Amino acid sequence: MIIERAPTKKERAIVDFENKPDWASNLFLIFCAVIGSLALGAMVGWLGELLKFPHPERYRYLAWAVGGLLYLFTTVSFNLSDLPRIRNARLDLLSGTVQQIHVKNPTAILLGYNNTVDPLLALDLGEGKILYLYGQWMFDNRIFGAPEFDQEVLDEENLQKRVNGMPDPYGFPSTEFTLVRMRHCGRVLSVSVVGEYLPPEERTQTLLEPCEYLNESELFDGGIQDIAFLIRAEDTRRKKGAF
Repeated sequence: MIIERAPTKKERAIVDFENKPDWASNLFLIFCAVIGSLALGAMVGWLGELLKFPHPERYRYLAWAVGGLLYLFTTVSFNLSDLPRIRNARLDLLSGTVQQIHVKNPTAILLGYNNTVDPLLALDLGEGKILYLYGQWMFDNRIFGAPEFDQEVLDEENLQKRVNGMPDPYGFPSTEFTLVRMRHCGRVLSVSVVGEYLPPEERTQTLLEPCEYLNESELFDGGIQDIAFLIRAEDTRRKKGAF
């Protein structure tokens, strides 16, 4: 069952956060640019003096200029790539709703891991709906309302077989759960596990390349047997209209 409802106070805070500029990443880029430019300038100046180039300080200035241009290029590229998320987050804010999906007895398929650590899951919800989930958020105990786990007392061998690496009653995917997400930007706000852990079928050869333009959660229309095609087709479509 899929419904749209008003967000709780906690959910609204996350929606508001998604609509703020990513100052942390931009400040980190500035920090890297300053440190990198200073280091590059110092090294080039030292080489100029060592090799007795005329006016070695000019090479230092040139190195600083190159560092500044690299920073400008990286910052512009980063913020342009973040535009789709910003636009979608704005739509979620304006709609004033979140999407709540109650799932019971799904067919679960593990498509593999992107960047070796990010799970890619597909869940057949029935009635021609597929829930696609991706990302390290599945390891975040806060999403599942779970406590902080002491890894030393957990059964590591057992938990390694679980997609989200959590013990009962938080193992995911499960035979029944309720997922709340931002419908447009796809951010998963919470997952309430009700049923038992559902070991997914592994089809790790189905998805061979990362899909960088898809959100961490998506709803597709179609059959689970076509999930790889649906993922690639939607990722390609969004790539063409990304900016």
